[in-house]
Amino acid sequence: MKADQRSRPGGGFAKLARLVFLAAGFLSFSVLSYAYDDHALISYYSLRKDLGDESVRLETLGEFLVKEQVEIARALSEAELWCRTNLSRYKPLPQELVFAAGGSPADIETRFLKSIRVDPEHFRYDYLQDVGGKLSGKFPGKISDWKELYLLNWNYHSQIPFVRIKPRDIIPAIDVISTASDIPDYGVDCGLFADNKTALGGMYGFGNQPLGDPAKLMHQQASFHMPYYHDAFLTTVMPNLKSPYAIFREKYYSEIARVAFKTKHDYWGYYFAGLALHYVEDCCLPYHVSIVPGSSALQLLWEILKDKNYIARVIIPRISAQHLFLEAYIYNNFIEERNGSKKPYFLDAVNDGFRRGDLSPKNYDMFIVTVLAKKASDIGGKIAPVIESITDGPKMGSEISARTSSGDYYVDDFILPGKNREKEAFRAQCYAAVKLAGNGARAYWEEIKKEK
Repeated sequence: MKADQRSRPGGGFAKLARLVFLAAGFLSFSVLSYAYDDHALISYYSLRKDLGDESVRLETLGEFLVKEQVEIARALSEAELWCRTNLSRYKPLPQELVFAAGGSPADIETRFLKSIRVDPEHFRYDYLQDVGGKLSGKFPGKISDWKELYLLNWNYHSQIPFVRIKPRDIIPAIDVISTASDIPDYGVDCGLFADNKTALGGMYGFGNQPLGDPAKLMHQQASFHMPYYHDAFLTTVMPNLKSPYAIFREKYYSEIARVAFKTKHDYWGYYFAGLALHYVEDCCLPYHVSIVPGSSALQLLWEILKDKNYIARVIIPRISAQHLFLEAYIYNNFIEERNGSKKPYFLDAVNDGFRRGDLSPKNYDMFIVTVLAKKASDIGGKIAPVIESITDGPKMGSEISARTSSGDYYVDDFILPGKNREKEAFRAQCYAAVKLAGNGARAYWEEIKKEK
């Protein structure tokens, strides 16, 4: 390479930078995928010992807001100031959407939901997931049509009943928090960016969607659920990967939960703590915190230099399939253990070894990415090559997306015969990932329950 090519537009280094940027962008567009298939399972089995038999009374959101609007307005103002101060690339709340005390009680729910910048249509609190199998007798009204709940149709959990609840019902606290922890995957984070071409996207002030295809629902929520903070090479090339919005969601929801517990509106304390817990658990999922788990940045760069189609040809199919495989494997084992057809292993993992000293955050809001996401990224670096070594890559690549979308989570038939040592290594790394999610959930609960 000639010396003058190094600085001239279109020269070698500039061309390389553009190539890597485009590859990283294409990768981020294409591997955005699912989260843990049911956060409620993780939350329920992580926290049921902590919450015990505590029950709460369901009150409407409007009742909570009307009674505590001054405190809620203060908490939201402080959360917004914190986000503006601490989160780079954060887009502030437009002034006209700030929640203020006073005004008409008739539109207080709408004003509040717009102030926290969610899709009000999918912000629901009139149902529970019966993870523990104890609710169906008490609440006989079941929801059978997933379209009633989900904007994103891959989320329906046919193995776990959903039951209807109504104001003044007395409800187990564990079912409130665990149900709420899955709700962010149902559509509340979709359609919120300007280029999503929705009314909400036009008013919420987030600007254009940082990651993925603005026309795809799955991609519309990704920036709220995938905080890629630990791929130093790719986040340098493409800073949009380092999205602040998982932290924003956890901060806002946690401050509302604290107000609710402080003012003895415990249903809403558990509900908003559950919403925040979703993003905590997302930060514990290896494929949500690292865009190319197990890949060396230098090796990736070298492969891109040799083959500009390497990302599309090799990386995207591999990472997408591994992502789906890991989550389906864990979810299917959760279900079989819950149903008693397998001995507890992953259900035990979410309760394994929590010690406050292991996860002792001084600032939990940043802790979810600086500590939890880093631990998950390290697990991902170990788990990805093991998945590659034990699975039938071509078969998995051609079948797993359609199968898991239809609710078929039995993925053992993608595992190659033999390689018992590698299979045990994979199982152990899955245990570590689930253990991290459980410990992260309990560390979060230790923080939030101080207001109780």
